[in-house]
Amino acid sequence: MTIRFYPSRLPGEPLETHEHGVTSIRSWLVANVEGYEDRDVPPLTVEVEGQSIPPGEWATFVIHPDSDVRLYPVPFGLEAATIAWIGVGIAVASAAYSLFMMSNIDAGGYTSSTGRSLDLNPAKANTAKLGDAIREVFGRVRIYPDYVVQPVTRFDAAEPTKMRVQMLLCLGVGDLIYTNGDIRVGSTPASTLPGFSSTHYPPGADVSGDERSENWVNSTEVGGTSSGTGLDMAQTSPDADDIIADSMTVSGSSVTFTGLDTDDDDDNDENDNALSPSWVAGAVVELKAPANY
Repeated sequence: MTIRFYPSRLPGEPLETHEHGVTSIRSWLVANVEGYEDRDVPPLTVEVEGQSIPPGEWATFVIHPDSDVRLYPVPFGLEAATIAWIGVGIAVASAAYSLFMMSNIDAGGYTSSTGRSLDLNPAKANTAKLGDAIREVFGRVRIYPDYVVQPVTRFDAAEPTKMRVQMLLCLGVGDLIYTNGDIRVGSTPASTLPGFSSTHYPPGADVSGDERSENWVNSTEVGGTSSGTGLDMAQTSPDADDIIADSMTVSGSSVTFTGLDTDDDDDNDENDNALSPSWVAGAVVELKAPANY
């Protein structure tokens, strides 16, 4: 028989199996578990032939090659030291994944952070707070990354009809292994979105050359819009101006006035041949002229 390590007591296949000879339980753990140490309440249970062996008997209880030995993790708080201890020669990520995903196990102090939805798309992330701890991920588990700077929404310079959201996110401490298929925008795989692109930066990388690292602070005085249609700017010029002239000639997009004057009952002052000061380059005006019959 072999020593089998199971992620839980739920029905399923063992994470790893080991052949063994005649040895005590403690001797096998010392030889196969890196950093093993005796504890009053260890984070795993050992069953031999279906019977649980107390930790105090591990040093003297002898198992044989034909013994059916099974190891199960005990749900404690998921600090890094505990997870590493119960690894039993397998990757720490595998054990941590099993503990995180078991719905019937009390995870102790572990709480899941709920991401907040952005206004313009269903992407989710967390707003990091000063002094918050940076997550350390063990195993394969869905996480909502943290904003490093505020997300920025811009119209695409190449295609002005499209809006793009740029963000710089922190996934966690150390190198994380993932593929493009693991990245999701809401519940949609990012690999299926034609306009999605991302850049992975390892720990210690220089991101100063990436425009997504720029921190644009939203001004509360200006306000904003989430509709994407922009804001209507107020006009400070008068709604209407009276133009006093002897005649007006229109030719295509050109308009010529003859005998301009202001309404001051003086035809010889310096205001002659002057238009309204609100008529500046770029202004849009509507001309209404009386019809002569």
